[in-house]
Amino acid sequence: MDVGVHYPIERLVQGDDLATTISYSAVYRTVERVVTTTQFDLIESVALLVMRTLQTEFPQAMQVDVAVTKHA
Repeated sequence: MDVGVHYPIERLVQGDDLATTISYSAVYRTVERVVTTTQFDLIESVALLVMRTLQTEFPQAMQVDVAVTKHA
């Protein structure tokens, strides 16, 4: 799974303060929680729920991109 979270970096990271930006580890924990606590039949459903959850939990994100690749 590839996840891209787009946000106004030029405004949110001016002070080099993790509290004012989006933490990559928090994004990872959110994605992990979604994919390990819900059963899916379609990879599109995984991507959609991850995207919607990230948009909800990180409202400062202007855009969230999710790509899920099935290797088998």
